[in-house]
Amino acid sequence: MEIATPPPNTIVQEVLEKKNYRRWSILLKHYLVAQDVWDVIEPRPMTEETDERVWSRKNALALHAIKISCGAKAFDRIEKIDSAKDAWEALLDMQKPQVYYEIAELHEVLSLDITEPYQTGFISLFFFLSKSI
Repeated sequence: MEIATPPPNTIVQEVLEKKNYRRWSILLKHYLVAQDVWDVIEPRPMTEETDERVWSRKNALALHAIKISCGAKAFDRIEKIDSAKDAWEALLDMQKPQVYYEIAELHEVLSLDITEPYQTGFISLFFFLSKSI
């Protein structure tokens, strides 16, 4: 079986859509780290070597990578943002309501009775695991 590879000149295998934030963010973070621009997302202490021009170039490269890796809805959300860090955080925030909705939906589907002792432990485990999403 042949492994599918992304087309040339792409950064991630699939653009950011409604339900793939975790996978998308992992792949894009690895790309940004490899390009030595992740520090505009998670800043490191400034050194003498780091000046405004270098930071500006890194921000532009990271922001470009983020924007071209987004689907239409995600891009619309960050279109006017000029900071890679702010764009990254806006996309993370955009995904939070979906995660909470999915947790509530799963809880409803499972129809758990939290008064039952054996289900209380399951619910605690479920919510503990869901916080790591």
